[in-house]
Amino acid sequence: MRLWARMGKVLERMVTKLRINTRLLWAVQLVLALAAALVGWYQIEHSAGVSREVLLTIPAPYLLLGVLTVFAIPLLLYALCGRWQAATAAGGAIATLYALVNYYVRVLHGNALLAPDIANAATAADVVGAYDIRPDSTSVKIALCYLPVLPIAVVQWLLERRIRRNGKPAVSWPKRLTRWGVSAAALAALFFFGYFGPFSLMPTDVGTLAYAIAFNFNTYGYTPSAVSSVLLLLEPVTKPEGYSAEAAVQAADRAEGYTPAAPAADPGDYPDVILVLNETLYDLALVTNPQTDAPYMDYLHSLGGQATLGYALVPDVGGGTNRSEFTLLASDSMTLMPGATPFSTMSMEGQPSVVSYMKALGYTTLAGHPADPGNYRRGMAWPALGFEQMYFVDTFRPGYLPYGNRVMYIPDANAYPTFLDLYESMPADQPRFAYLLTIQNHGGYTDVPEDQLLVHAATDYGDYDHDVDEYLSCLALDDQALQQLLEYFTDLYNSTGRRVVLLMVGDHAPYMIDSITSDSLTGSDRTIRQRATPFLLWTNYPTDTRVAVGTDPGALPVVDLSALVPLAAEQAGLPLSPYYRYILAMREHCTAWTNLNGALLPDGTLAADGSNAEADAWVSGYYMLEYNALTAGERIDELFLPQQP
Repeated sequence: MRLWARMGKVLERMVTKLRINTRLLWAVQLVLALAAALVGWYQIEHSAGVSREVLLTIPAPYLLLGVLTVFAIPLLLYALCGRWQAATAAGGAIATLYALVNYYVRVLHGNALLAPDIANAATAADVVGAYDIRPDSTSVKIALCYLPVLPIAVVQWLLERRIRRNGKPAVSWPKRLTRWGVSAAALAALFFFGYFGPFSLMPTDVGTLAYAIAFNFNTYGYTPSAVSSVLLLLEPVTKPEGYSAEAAVQAADRAEGYTPAAPAADPGDYPDVILVLNETLYDLALVTNPQTDAPYMDYLHSLGGQATLGYALVPDVGGGTNRSEFTLLASDSMTLMPGATPFSTMSMEGQPSVVSYMKALGYTTLAGHPADPGNYRRGMAWPALGFEQMYFVDTFRPGYLPYGNRVMYIPDANAYPTFLDLYESMPADQPRFAYLLTIQNHGGYTDVPEDQLLVHAATDYGDYDHDVDEYLSCLALDDQALQQLLEYFTDLYNSTGRRVVLLMVGDHAPYMIDSITSDSLTGSDRTIRQRATPFLLWTNYPTDTRVAVGTDPGALPVVDLSALVPLAAEQAGLPLSPYYRYILAMREHCTAWTNLNGALLPDGTLAADGSNAEADAWVSGYYMLEYNALTAGERIDELFLPQQP
């Protein structure tokens, strides 16, 4: 304390000796506030994962815009209190807090905060308590960056004292009004010329903006991108170049000759369809060799001879459940919605999906999720999609046994029996469509004591050793529960003859996936493997025809997530919609396309946009159809409903 006091006296003497007029002293305070904003800008950019190398490649106007945007906070505070030292200290604290929150959101959910995420605040608050928010080198660095802001505020305070000694009069109402007016004008100019005006520095075209945001803020930096992401709330869907309703119809006509692999089912004997989106189901062997001491996914892999197995390319790395969920249910790629969390930022009323498709075929529908209905607004989105029955955590909670201390996450061994009870309660005289979103494997992975872990990895993952072991143990439990689920449906067919087609797929990899991925994986191969989750397409009845993944022998069997429900419909022998027919025909030329800036070809190679005319044409046609599905005013419903042969 004595040292700080002495330093303060030294600084005060230095400032006292300065024979500078009041206006210049005020200008120095302003420059110091901008310097503190520069620190806050760096904290925020670093929290979003923007590296120093990338920051150096961002054009200077956007760097300046980012710093001025952070400066807007202390400027507003200065307008209110009239003290630069208080505004700088408080503004720096706000920037530090935002950066820390943003960093942990990115680590735990895979994406930095954007304006559409505001609608998901309830979901974030609901699950954040389950994570082990432990300090690491990055978060400590972000916090320590606040330290230079404090001496800046001290110097501003000393300059303020010097200004008063120069005989600065008491603040009057005219001076207050001038301060407010100048500050308001500066803030208005910043956002008008920087973001939202007709000639703003940042693009106001949603497509250009969304594309830039989708690629890790490399073009404009995170801070300007986060502010501009407000525009994504106004127009979350990007209109593809050359779109028209006629182009969508022409695209559908292109697939008219497609012949389904499985024979058509009798209209009076459609099989039940079960859809399971399995929370964080992922095979670590795709990106690392964990060298486990016990199996964790053996049963799933053993089904290759009696099911279609492969990997689904999901929209995001290490997070994005609702984006995967919407892609699966609607067969709509997130490429046209890079900044959207669909259930939270878009209306689901009238949205074509597997629900409307099944109901058109006479199916009764049900959805279940062992968590709160407020998560991603499922309690509102599911009925808007058309689900007739919906069940949430209160239905699944009674009698469940948590794994270790993972009390928020109902195990599949408990969720599946409850789901099957709900399935059995559905009308017996109609085909049934039942959808379950599980939660067992949700992160974080620090709640199971060491003596309760079922699987251990011999590979050294540093700080993530326990996380990996707990995650693999969850997968082992998941595998056991899957076996019991399939045995139930097998017994159901043997005893009643009721046929079932089951599709199960993971929504994304675990949050630590990038940290444990082998350094030997680089480029698009790394990204695709991190986004490839296992899927299973299985029937409880014997069949001579099983739909194929569509990749060449030797290539990783990757299917776009948006193609899985059409594959299940084909396997079930259901009449296809023109949209489903197009997707299935498209897979003969490209197997995946979501967020790839191109298309994955059957041979496993990635064809960038413009490098393969055939793939480009099919992908372009798909986006014409998808945009039509997402646009209520121009939607042609017949494109998304089953057509009887």
